[in-house]
Amino acid sequence: MLVLSRRAQQRIVFPHLGISLSVLQVKGRIVKIGIEAPDSVKILRQEIDESRSDAESSVQRDAIHRRRNELNVLQLRLDAIQARIDRGEVIDAEGLMQSVLGKVSAIDHEIANADQPVRSPSSNRPKRLLVVEDCDNERGLMAYVLASHGFDVHVARDGAEALSQLQMWNTMPDFVLMDVQMPLSNGLETLHRIRHDTRLADLQIFAVTGSSRDRDNEPVGRGWDGWFQKPLNVASLIAKIRESDSSATPSHLVG
Repeated sequence: MLVLSRRAQQRIVFPHLGISLSVLQVKGRIVKIGIEAPDSVKILRQEIDESRSDAESSVQRDAIHRRRNELNVLQLRLDAIQARIDRGEVIDAEGLMQSVLGKVSAIDHEIANADQPVRSPSSNRPKRLLVVEDCDNERGLMAYVLASHGFDVHVARDGAEALSQLQMWNTMPDFVLMDVQMPLSNGLETLHRIRHDTRLADLQIFAVTGSSRDRDNEPVGRGWDGWFQKPLNVASLIAKIRESDSSATPSHLVG
C-alpha cells in the first residue's frame, strides 16, 4: 500500500496506468477526490458495492424463503393425499399428482431461470394444537394433515389472531405451531408477548418456518421449544408432539 500526504489541489499521477487522482477539497474528516482513468478501468466505491451486495442478499433470502414455503405446501399436499389413501378414500389420485407435479415443474423452472392456563385432563383426549400461519393454502393443508393424525386442530391467520384466541380460551392448546414471517404480528413478536404473559408463558411453541433460527433475538430464559424448517417433515413434527408431555419443561424440546 502506498501512503501519501497531500493538500487540496495537489495531484497523484500513475503515468503507466493512465490514472490520476486530484485532491479537490479537504474539509474536516472529509476529503473530496477526483479520479481520471481510461474507460477500460473499472472503479468501484466500496460502500456502493457493499450496499448492492446486501440488497442482492436480501433478494436471495426472500427467494429462498418463498421457495421453502412452496415446497412445504407440496409436502403437505402429498401427506394429505397419503392420509386419504390410507383411510381407503376414493380420490382422483392421477389428478392430484398432476397438480403436485405441475407445481414441482414450476418451482424447478424458477430455480433454473393472569392465572395459569387451565388444561384438559391428560387421559386419552387428543392433543390440542393451534396452527398459526398466514398462507391460507398452507394453513388449511397443515390443519388437514394434523387432524388426519388424530389431533384437535385450531387455526389462526397471524400472531395477533392467535393471541386473541389464547386470551379467550379457558383450555390452552398443548402446542402452538407458528410461522415466523407473518404480517400484523410476526412469530417472533408473538413469542415475546406469550413469554411475558404469566397466563400463557408455559405454552409449548414450535416454529414452523422457512427462516433460519437466530437465538439471540428470542426471549431470555425460554424461546422456541422446537424449530422445524420448511419444507416441513410432518413425521418428525408429529413424533416430537407425541413424545412430549404437555407439562414438560423446554430443556429437552429445543430443536
